[in-house]
Amino acid sequence: MKGLVIAIVILSILLVSTGPAYSALAGPPAPSQPPGHHDFVPGELIIKLKPQGLGTCQESDLSSLAALNKKYAVTAMERVFRRPPPTEARSASASAEATPDLSRIYRLHLPQDADVLAIAQEYQASPDVEYAEPNYIVHTALAPDDPYYWSQGSWGQSYQDMWGLHKIEAGAAWDITTGSSEVVIAVVDTGVDYNHEDLAANMWVNIAERDGIAGEDDDDNGYIDDIYGWDFFNGDDVIIAHDNDPADDHGHGTHVAGIIAAVGNNGTGIVGVSWNSRIMAVKFLGVDGQGTCEDGAEAMVYAADNGAKIINLSWGGEGPSQILGDALDYARSRGCLIIAAAGNDDHELGTYKFFPAEDPDVAAVAATDWDDEKASFSNYEHIAVCAPGVDILSLRAANTDMYGNGTHIIDEHYYRASGTSMAAPFVSGLAALVWQQYPDWDAQRVLSCIKASAEDIDEVNPDYAGQLGSGRINAHRALSLSLLQGRVQLQGRDDHSGVIVSAAEYSTVTDDQGHFSLWLPPGSYEVTASHPGYLKASKLDFPIGAAPTADAGLAVLLGGDVAEDYGVIDLRDLAHLAARFNTAQGDPDINGDGVVDIYDLVMVGLNYGKTKSPWP
Repeated sequence: MKGLVIAIVILSILLVSTGPAYSALAGPPAPSQPPGHHDFVPGELIIKLKPQGLGTCQESDLSSLAALNKKYAVTAMERVFRRPPPTEARSASASAEATPDLSRIYRLHLPQDADVLAIAQEYQASPDVEYAEPNYIVHTALAPDDPYYWSQGSWGQSYQDMWGLHKIEAGAAWDITTGSSEVVIAVVDTGVDYNHEDLAANMWVNIAERDGIAGEDDDDNGYIDDIYGWDFFNGDDVIIAHDNDPADDHGHGTHVAGIIAAVGNNGTGIVGVSWNSRIMAVKFLGVDGQGTCEDGAEAMVYAADNGAKIINLSWGGEGPSQILGDALDYARSRGCLIIAAAGNDDHELGTYKFFPAEDPDVAAVAATDWDDEKASFSNYEHIAVCAPGVDILSLRAANTDMYGNGTHIIDEHYYRASGTSMAAPFVSGLAALVWQQYPDWDAQRVLSCIKASAEDIDEVNPDYAGQLGSGRINAHRALSLSLLQGRVQLQGRDDHSGVIVSAAEYSTVTDDQGHFSLWLPPGSYEVTASHPGYLKASKLDFPIGAAPTADAGLAVLLGGDVAEDYGVIDLRDLAHLAARFNTAQGDPDINGDGVVDIYDLVMVGLNYGKTKSPWP
């Protein structure tokens, strides 16, 4: 491997110190960590320039940045993301948020013995620099090969080989859809064995490059002959931007890909959750399962720019990375749904920092076993959902053995493993099924549906109640839910928040504009709205299931026990009624005789609890 050292996300990466900045004119700071201990690439620094500092890499020697580059003997300053984002629209479902400017991110080459942590602090203090950080190393979220995890021996277990698919009711879901080639999932990982007998037919293929001229960038995306994806680990990324062969020499990425989309109904081996979807191979982790945050960021941007709707990240590191954060923001702005492994340290996320799972806009996935109990290794809290992650049977990349001891090899083509790495692709596969069912939905709605349809497993996890997200995913329920959405109007008040909307045993609370949404299984529902001091809205009957969405408007009128004195309706309620109305909000003259008096209170009493027509 030439040029940049590339690595995968490591679970034990330390958070960068945020100690005091040093003057660019002062002497070198003392070493900030013991020599030889590296959780990042030696001699590399990632910086993002402020907009006004963009020209300093080429111009004034008087700038703070130029002075720091000279002081620390920077030998090269290279832009990480070489191409501007495509100008055409990503898709109809792409996020409206602003696309981050990645053109201002650079990698600096320092002497190999440089104290990168301390130097990063000085660059961070520069007026030209938005952020500075080491090029952190990350690693896969494969569970450790401890006997506790593998107590079943040579697979003499009492449960099904592919118990995870049965647990999430994938069979019933496949009666609705088995996925679509139009939904592409990027496996940003150790690569993928794209020739595997049970996956080759479901690989994403860049048709322009496959049918084009060898050695030329036929689709003008900046990557020559990227037929199955790209390798951001091997090769010299300074000269040839790594290479075009994202083959898997570790096994982790292929195992993940098989869980998502191994070919189904082919009489061979296993089946993936979404067994007609396509896998894009994006490699940035090496044979040891490690890679750098910089390469991971480039890999995510490649996936987002080349058509991936879902990005699976079955890896992580301790502490946030700003360059990864920028790449995540970029992918989201392109409409991608990002699924990440929660990590395998049995720690509480939030207290224990694990990135990218801790990013609030990433769907972090915890692992469960065949009894729906939290896997002993799985992190918890700040979780979106849980999914099977213990003893998961999937694909084996050619000539690989992730654990290295031969005990998890089923045969030449199949392998079993445990970890939140295995749980995340169950969710990615389900997201592909949902997106096939509802192709016009955006990423947030797809995730919302998956969360709303998950099964509550708090009862079998009392020690982790409320810390396992929405529960364990259920594919059949996710494809069967419908969305009831609408708005509640409060007469006599501008603030529409806090209204309780209920449908059978399901309920939600309106936002500050009165909007609400409810995910409901098929059936007919009586929908009501209520709020303290207000008449109840009409009971609307809604059949759910015939269409993916239904809309309802509900009105809640001021009246009844407005004074909230334990259900007594008297003159005090009339006083509150009159006080809470004004000419802009409504008319307290309920009986329409031109006077607000006791007769209006009588009308309130007569109508309290009765239905009202929904607002137009």
